[in-house]
Amino acid sequence: MSSSATVKILVLHPGEIPRFTQEEYRPPPVSELATRGTIVGVISAAAINQSIVYSIVSGNEEDIFGINNITGVIYVNAPLDYETRTSYVLRVQADSLEVVLANLRVPSKSKLRYLSIL
Repeated sequence: MSSSATVKILVLHPGEIPRFTQEEYRPPPVSELATRGTIVGVISAAAINQSIVYSIVSGNEEDIFGINNITGVIYVNAPLDYETRTSYVLRVQADSLEVVLANLRVPSKSKLRYLSIL
């Protein structure tokens, strides 16, 4: 017996802003009993020769979720309450950081994606 899978390879130009590997992320539902640190999902963006930094830019006003800005892991940051809120839609940003040697400032190029947490 054998099995096969399709592998899609995306070729990027080195100067392009990060590209998310999916248009929308829909992780599995999370229990309201989930403890702080419980992993909800992982987002991923691709860029050539650039460091990517992830952040949640909207939909997280109560700071219910956190994100590891290097790995893209989204986790529970505060208690969930099903009676108060049954779903969340987070807007997540991927920044490509490039250091400008002349003044050591860090400009960024960004892409945004939505993450639905039901």
